[in-house]
Amino acid sequence: AGEVHRAAKGRAPVLIGAGATATSLATLAPHCDGFIVGTSMKVGGDPTAAVDPRRVAEVMAAWAKL
Repeated sequence: AGEVHRAAKGRAPVLIGAGATATSLATLAPHCDGFIVGTSMKVGGDPTAAVDPRRVAEVMAAWAKL
């Protein structure tokens, strides 16, 4: 991932669109400019379920620590 980021730097933002969770943000953040987060914020991680406010709060708290 770091190699991709270095190659793209200056041309376009690098976004990670899979695997971004409250526990993975700190590990992934050095390799990207941002995240596309969806399923990890759903009830039970189910993409067809409703948004889980608790999961949203956890991801936002992890983001605030970066």
